[in-house]
Amino acid sequence: MMSKLTASLLLIGALISTSAWASYPLEIITLTSRPVSEVLPIIKPFISPDGSVSGMQNQLIIRTSPDNLEEIKEILAKIDTPARRLMISVRQGESTNQQRQGISADISTMVGKNAKVIVGQPNGGSRT
Repeated sequence: MMSKLTASLLLIGALISTSAWASYPLEIITLTSRPVSEVLPIIKPFISPDGSVSGMQNQLIIRTSPDNLEEIKEILAKIDTPARRLMISVRQGESTNQQRQGISADISTMVGKNAKVIVGQPNGGSRT
């Protein structure tokens, strides 16, 4: 815990002490939906050449021109969104025996080197 705090203080200190960035504001942006590891590679190409970006936990630490910072915030507004969820619905209704016999699925797969899982009726076997 202490090492993360020390590292973040050193990082912030290094960003503040650089005279080339003296006119650039330091912005810490908390991400709400996406991890830093996913957002950082997307944002880095958009940082101006004399700016910098780093991340820690769920926060981005950005030092860049005010115009570039606004552009970055617009990009973040589009990508820091919750992941879409997929919902699959299965409906089951009554059907005749002929319809049931016409629909089938067989799965056969190896699990490891010595085990095989078989679901359904392999080799066209019939139900009794």
